[in-house]
Amino acid sequence: MTSNPIQEAQAEFVRTMQQQTFDESNLDYSVLDHHAAFIRQLELIDGNYHEIFDMMTMRKAVVSSRLLAFLGFATQEEADAAIVPDDAYRIVKIGTHFLRYGYTVDTPKRKHLKMTSDYRIRNAEGETVRLTEHHIPLELDARGNFWLILSSISLSPERDVSVPMRHRFTDVETGMMLLLSPKNDTLIQSPISDREAEVLELIAQGKSSKQIAGMLFISTNTVNTHRQRIIEKLGVSNTAQAVDKFRKYVATA
Repeated sequence: MTSNPIQEAQAEFVRTMQQQTFDESNLDYSVLDHHAAFIRQLELIDGNYHEIFDMMTMRKAVVSSRLLAFLGFATQEEADAAIVPDDAYRIVKIGTHFLRYGYTVDTPKRKHLKMTSDYRIRNAEGETVRLTEHHIPLELDARGNFWLILSSISLSPERDVSVPMRHRFTDVETGMMLLLSPKNDTLIQSPISDREAEVLELIAQGKSSKQIAGMLFISTNTVNTHRQRIIEKLGVSNTAQAVDKFRKYVATA
């Protein structure tokens, strides 16, 4: 029987999730109702899509009907099946690494972790669009297990659908960013911070400092400070070289 890489990756992800043991009698699911009501209101305010994954049941406890409607699908299963296969495989793989890394982090710091994925999906009309999805631990159980994971999803600022899925792990308390090495499938620390990577990505798209400031809700002076720090950290002369060097670093780390 021919092996299916996505199914193999999913099985590995499930095994990694099952390293956590839950006591269902001590889980207060009333908090889920509270969070669900809040994010439905939040969707109306911020325009993003929000979902909650339940690690105990290993299923989405809250699905964004607005996202399904945007994509033109009736069910979550249809949407999941529409993710570009290469990206679907990578999403599962990095999710496994995110969990494994999270297990090594002290319990009080686990809520500071964030995983970001920028991936391609085909809508019901067959058009490929890019989505950016941020995953953060919303609730830990009494044992410190990852229990409820919040996903915040929006249209990606990257519109080139030929670009493969991108990802990063972030410690939101320190700004440290981790990348998954394509060489040996291990996590490595990025030479620049998560915020600096956001600025560099927008620079690569041709955005001016003023435009970046407006998109990230920071001052132009702060953007220019980020530019200078990126150049210094990467040891280059200008931001064009910085974009090229960081992309090569990510591809070959």
